Amino acid sequence: VYVESEGKEAYYVWIPRYCFKLDQSKQRSDVKLIDVDNSYKDKDGKLTTWEELQQEGYQVPEAFTFAEKQLPGYWAMKYTVADVTGASTINYDFSVSNKTIAIKNITVNEEITNSNPIVKYTVALNGKIVKTINNVANIGSQVIEFTGLRAGDNTINLTGLNAKGEVVGSKTTEYEYPVPNEPDLSGFNKAVTFYVEYDAQGKETSTKPVTQTAPANWYDYGESRWANIVVRANGQEVYYVWIPRYEFKLNQDDQRSTVKFIPATKTTPSEGYQIPEAFTFGGKELSGYWAMKYTAGDPGEPQFSTEIVTTHTTIKTKGITGAGVTEGLKYNYYIDGKKANKEEITDASKEFEYTGLTANTSYTIMVEVRNSAGEYVGAYAKAVVTEAANVPDLSGFNEEYTYYVEYDENGENIVSEATKIKKDGSNMPEKWYDYGSSKWANIVVKANGATTYYVWIPRYEFKLEQDTQRSTVKFIETTKTVPTEGYQIPEAFTFGGKQLSGYWAMKYTVGE
Repeated sequence: VYVESEGKEAYYVWIPRYCFKLDQSKQRSDVKLIDVDNSYKDKDGKLTTWEELQQEGYQVPEAFTFAEKQLPGYWAMKYTVADVTGASTINYDFSVSNKTIAIKNITVNEEITNSNPIVKYTVALNGKIVKTINNVANIGSQVIEFTGLRAGDNTINLTGLNAKGEVVGSKTTEYEYPVPNEPDLSGFNKAVTFYVEYDAQGKETSTKPVTQTAPANWYDYGESRWANIVVRANGQEVYYVWIPRYEFKLNQDDQRSTVKFIPATKTTPSEGYQIPEAFTFGGKELSGYWAMKYTAGDPGEPQFSTEIVTTHTTIKTKGITGAGVTEGLKYNYYIDGKKANKEEITDASKEFEYTGLTANTSYTIMVEVRNSAGEYVGAYAKAVVTEAANVPDLSGFNEEYTYYVEYDENGENIVSEATKIKKDGSNMPEKWYDYGSSKWANIVVKANGATTYYVWIPRYEFKLEQDTQRSTVKFIETTKTVPTEGYQIPEAFTFGGKQLSGYWAMKYTVGE
């Protein structure tokens, strides 16, 4: 038989099990083919046992016993072709696109073929010749594509033949279309993590949060299009690429490597392969890992930022600021991956409002920035919750002396007999407060010649942002006593062992 792998050729011959006896007088040997029990059967079917053969002086070569096992025969290597140069007679590169394998950059070792020139090539897929090439002069510039691949390994072969039809050189490669493990997004804050896609010109699109179904063409490892994501937080962007679990084999002759994607359950590599140590972490076998590509923006100064305010049913951005703001930029506003602005916005100072939202609901808002050519420049994203401040508790005030405080267009407060409170809050004015618009609930108590103003502080948790030196505030329910990771609940909301829904803070007192 003839074995060829990655351009290396070797010939073998089958040596069936036999016994032999030397005839010293004639300087010849007598050979009989035997079974694994060392019995011999002639052409007429007559059986001679090993005991009889031994008595006649026959021996069995030691080569037919291996690891205490009796072999029916063995393959003996006759010789290796092109072992002197160490180079393949034929070589080529691989490329994969749209589930099509192509071989290109075909080269021929002229040191081997000068005395035995190649006049034509045969191209085979899985043992079947699919193409014959008679024009060999420009073989190096030809690209040969293979379609109709089967599941699992596919065997590709390019063989060069001389004028007599004899094999001069050959290269065979096994290829399995890659099926990598699916990217694991469990460790990310999905509200501010986005799929990254690139078009044919390399332009980026990354407006779809990973809370939604992945884009159809997000990745294809067979086409060298890897899964990429971007995390946006505090004005910074961090890009990651998914490295699925694989095993690899190095070819020392051509300094190339063969890579196969493997499941997390495969912990022992195939023969000749290695599994990188990076896929074992904390004693756990990983299906893959996310590698950080780069961080966009100076950690000390966000490229783009905006102040965000919320109401029960709206979210508003108060203009775009940051080191990246320059003339000629375009701003697109997204909410949960859907574009919200209909007209083009080029004014960084413009306020934008998302309307028609649901109270006490989390939304991911994002401002995408592109230049005049439509190329991606940067973005700002944040997950926010529409206002859900606890309703002011009026039960501790005297209805006869306490009034709701409202303000007219000139900022003057309005207090009259018509604005007296009810302890159950049933007569609260419709627009008395709006915490999302920084319009807080105020009351005034008039008693004993003094006028005292109070403001309602609803229960909240907060987090300090070190990069921007700003704080993020979330209004929370009374039942929430353990803050969200990274947040704190002020001590003022715990009094006498009781958790408060909020408290009234005295603003000032007028009069003696």
